[in-house]
Amino acid sequence: MLLSWDKMDAQRKLAVSGDCRVTSCRKRIFRAQPMTFFRADSASLVQRTTALLLACLCFVLTYFGAAVWTQQQPDTLDVSAMLLPVQPWLMWPYLSSPLLLLWLLLAPQSLTELRLTFRRLLLLTCLAACCFVLLPMTLQQGRLAQTPTALLDLIQQLDPSVNLFPSLHVAYAYIGWRQFWRWYPAIWQRLLLSCWLALLMLSTLFTAQHVWPDLLAGLALAWAVQRLIHENCWPQATYYSAAAALCVALWQMSDAAMLWYFAASFALIAWQHALKRVDFLHKKQGRHPLWVWWCYAPYLLLYRLTWLMVRARQTPAVRQIAPHLWAGRRLTSEEVQGLPSDIEVFDLSGELPEIDALRHHSYQHWPLPDIVPATPQQLAPIVAAIELRLRAKATVFVHCAMGLQRSQQVVAGLAPLLQTLPLPSQKNVLPTGVSQ
Repeated sequence: MLLSWDKMDAQRKLAVSGDCRVTSCRKRIFRAQPMTFFRADSASLVQRTTALLLACLCFVLTYFGAAVWTQQQPDTLDVSAMLLPVQPWLMWPYLSSPLLLLWLLLAPQSLTELRLTFRRLLLLTCLAACCFVLLPMTLQQGRLAQTPTALLDLIQQLDPSVNLFPSLHVAYAYIGWRQFWRWYPAIWQRLLLSCWLALLMLSTLFTAQHVWPDLLAGLALAWAVQRLIHENCWPQATYYSAAAALCVALWQMSDAAMLWYFAASFALIAWQHALKRVDFLHKKQGRHPLWVWWCYAPYLLLYRLTWLMVRARQTPAVRQIAPHLWAGRRLTSEEVQGLPSDIEVFDLSGELPEIDALRHHSYQHWPLPDIVPATPQQLAPIVAAIELRLRAKATVFVHCAMGLQRSQQVVAGLAPLLQTLPLPSQKNVLPTGVSQ
């Protein structure tokens, strides 16, 4: 839950004028305006088109990259003996597969549904690409013997005779069937869509594109992704799982041993996010243990790079919200000099180490999840601890990594207390401090 600084100032002024009632801390957390990233309103055409383009880009790079590599391998397994007789009329359902991808991502839907569908397709594509290079197979000999029509011959020439196990056509069709079942409640709609998708799956067998183990593997993979990637799943789990699968595929293609480390690290990060652990980095007194760096170095370095990019945007590093309350992002040593000398630090970020200038103050670490909104149960003890210090007239600085979400969520939870405090004489803003 994210409120802009200016909007919070306006709400406080409205409360002081008597037009707003003070509510409890827990109610205020629930009623804070949700961040745009997490709203369940309808996705715009631009957002749907962007998701489609990203999905297509991922498909082209992984699918055809794996196909080119497999075609260059001399020891691929030819499974042409398992091919079923060709049924030319089933080439039309097979050709309709691009329509399925367009329908899934361009159909009117909520932003939450769009992102969920995109993440499932992304993970499916990356896991399938990993399987393609780990289990290279071909149908070259059998397909050359089965070309009863010119159109079917063209399909077989355009679609490489590799990338068999699992079948992405089948996996996408299963995801589409589950999604359409939610979108279209009418029986006749479900019946028509189910028939279309069933024919699409069968067409992979009767157009000399796949064999039956590919169909079963595609169904199993899609079922697993459907179960694992749900609305309550943190998106980081999907993205780091996809990154781990790609690292394994690249290792198989390049034989670079270092990629195994990245694959293992990304898989471990994905596992921690799947379990929704916010303290898995074991940050103590503002520092990470050495073993954490060994396990999560790519993750920590990516956050460091993102923090440097945020610094370069020339946005304010920290703002004074109330006479004794400051909030913002992680600071540099130069930026700390603009804060009061008796500041007490509440660090909400587990990804970046705290600078020495702030670790020597009264320092408390309260990790919160990034990207996804914190729950009221996670926010309540932090808000209570900061309220206690503010009522004792202590000067508090609360910050996260980038100052874009977590610190603002905590400030939103402090709104009932802030409404009873006088406004600062002016909005004090520290400079960005781009140069060190």
